Amino acid sequence: MRKKTTLSVAALSVMVLGLSSACAAGPQSVTQSGSQGSAGADGSQELTWSGWSDDATAAALIEQFEADNPGVTVKHVGLPWPGILTQINTELVSGTASDVVTVFPGNGNPITVQTLAKGNYLADLSDQEWVSEFSDSNKSVMTADGKVLMASNNSGIIPAIYNSAAMAEVGATPPTTWSEVMNLCATAQSNGKVAYALAGLAGGNFSHYVYALTSTLVYEPGSTFAQDMTDGTATFAGSEWSTALEQYLAMRDAGCPSESPLGTSIEVAHE
Repeated sequence: MRKKTTLSVAALSVMVLGLSSACAAGPQSVTQSGSQGSAGADGSQELTWSGWSDDATAAALIEQFEADNPGVTVKHVGLPWPGILTQINTELVSGTASDVVTVFPGNGNPITVQTLAKGNYLADLSDQEWVSEFSDSNKSVMTADGKVLMASNNSGIIPAIYNSAAMAEVGATPPTTWSEVMNLCATAQSNGKVAYALAGLAGGNFSHYVYALTSTLVYEPGSTFAQDMTDGTATFAGSEWSTALEQYLAMRDAGCPSESPLGTSIEVAHE
């Protein structure tokens, strides 16, 4: 069977934060520094950090932290997706969590700050100097009950990354409008290729198309949709979110993602 080449990997233009937070000792016992790690007989100290497997950013941070704090070592416990969601949550609830844990901004899964804040599992980091470096938008998803509960160790974007050679082969160029996206899907399909890869096996990646669409349909500059939702004057069903979901289905019907995207890994999507 002929292998289909993917013209683009991912399609998203929103900021994502890689975030971690110090743990409190348990429910109702939030402290500024969280737990203190374990001390050795020679006065050395070991801290633990539960986070993503193979996290290069975490490795760089740990290396610098250990250099700045002689006698202190940090053991990084790498967790894969989606096990990271359940393991960190379970350890926090049982009081056996690492000194530092990787968490998500906002709410929506078991280890988001606004979910964990309900149990007082995270230390209040509000008086740290680095807090002033974040925008109000960033802080809005890093806080709960007025407390900053996470630190951003990195940030980045998930853009549309195109295979220029494959694009040239079918005589296409990166689209800038919705109609051009649909034309690209059709052009790719007619040439035995796939316009956009979708690594749905990697957890939240299946929502990337919708995020990209709503970035202009719903959350364009000046949008008050989030506040309108909070005020109860807007609903998802009555907003352009419906349009975004309809367009997502149109992309699917046009053959934009590869077949069986929910069973496609990142490695396969990149091929």
